[in-house]
Amino acid sequence: MMRARRWGALVLSGLSLAAAARNASVSQHWAHARLPRAVELHANREAASSILKMKPSETAAKDLGDQSQAAASAAMWEPLWPRAHQPHKNAVFGLALNYGTQYFHWFVGSLRRTGFDGDIVLATKPSIPSELSTFLRNEGAIVYPLYVSCKSKLQCVLHHWFTDIKGTLPMAIIRHYLYLSWLQHYSHSSLIMVLDFRDTVFQLNPFPMLEAQLAAGSPTELWLSGEHMPYKRIRNCVFNSGWIRDCYGRARLQEVAQEPVVCSGSITGTREGLEKFERRLLKEVSVRRCHEHYVESDQGYTNLLYHTGELARSGIRVQLDPRGSGPVNTLGALIGKRHGYYNNPKILQYMRDADGFILNCPTEVTDEQRACSPEAKPGSPCLEDLDAYLNFEGCEDHSKSAVVHQWDRHAGTLGKFVGRTLSCRANCSAPSFPLSSSSSSQLGGSGSGSGNGNTGGTFTFRFRGYV
Repeated sequence: MMRARRWGALVLSGLSLAAAARNASVSQHWAHARLPRAVELHANREAASSILKMKPSETAAKDLGDQSQAAASAAMWEPLWPRAHQPHKNAVFGLALNYGTQYFHWFVGSLRRTGFDGDIVLATKPSIPSELSTFLRNEGAIVYPLYVSCKSKLQCVLHHWFTDIKGTLPMAIIRHYLYLSWLQHYSHSSLIMVLDFRDTVFQLNPFPMLEAQLAAGSPTELWLSGEHMPYKRIRNCVFNSGWIRDCYGRARLQEVAQEPVVCSGSITGTREGLEKFERRLLKEVSVRRCHEHYVESDQGYTNLLYHTGELARSGIRVQLDPRGSGPVNTLGALIGKRHGYYNNPKILQYMRDADGFILNCPTEVTDEQRACSPEAKPGSPCLEDLDAYLNFEGCEDHSKSAVVHQWDRHAGTLGKFVGRTLSCRANCSAPSFPLSSSSSSQLGGSGSGSGNGNTGGTFTFRFRGYV
């Protein structure tokens, strides 16, 4: 059954891993431009370095709240071109490695087309094509170079990082260190959305609905997005159940097996709420180190922390929006086959308006949709649970979805619409974005292949785009 929205209350325990927001390699330009600030932050970087060199058991055993908070406030390296963060605006964050220019037209272009005038903050390769550089500059994106070499999604080595981190980390975890650092640029009034880059497009500005909730008195400070139920219970999905089982064991998996899958690729929070989440998640990474058990994803952590109540116990006022409500509509499970539920691609014909825009809920629910698929195999969740009648139960919001996630699972149906209607290649209704007054000269990354002049060197990516 689709879960009702959850509300929780929270307290943030000291988090060692905010320590990751320290920059051990300060460029000569940065040091000369901000010498007083560099001196001020030197002690914080030293503290952060000592934190990250601790063994996991030592990290978990100590109260490092004060030190990690100081570490999280240190500035990151310079973006590819001067661009000031807007502290009192809302922002969207993403990790955009190894994707062609079209993906930026989908993500950045569709977001600007909604009229969103806040910050779009991305991390990408140190050197990008001039065409892409021009597009991102014109659309007011703040783009940071990420220096990393990877043998696989699990084995990424960071170069010119905040501070010394021994060993390797998955890209899905690295992005959370970036988010924690970028959060420091924003004020208490900002809302921040962190999203998977590859498969996300925008139909509306996602923030007004959340601002309306807060204005109406909602205590929520972190919004999570659920995947489609009853298709996506944790136990129904080989990936989500595997991530939890392989790191935490079968007993912990059974505790949450019947719960809906929470998507780690679409999370929104107030500045404080999202920072608390990132700190708690990275603390869990430090202690559990699931990547050492061949678990590259951050989604296992997210689901276990939420469904066991650990986020609420950590002081985070969290709300789970089932698919069909909230700012993000995650479509992937609707085309899945392993679960045995209705999966005909024509399901989307009931979830689109006359202009082709995707709706949160279908305008019509047929008997066929509330039955198992004719292709369902013996032992599939639909035939085991006999709960297909719950499909789209309570899904009554027929409004246009603000954010459409995992749209590419339906590329045959949605591809032309995304390319022709949502995507934008130039002049995407973005306002004029001035260059940062704190930087008097371009710092590289103009698309000429020079990369970022602050750190030098070229580092390679040995995997295809991931998040």
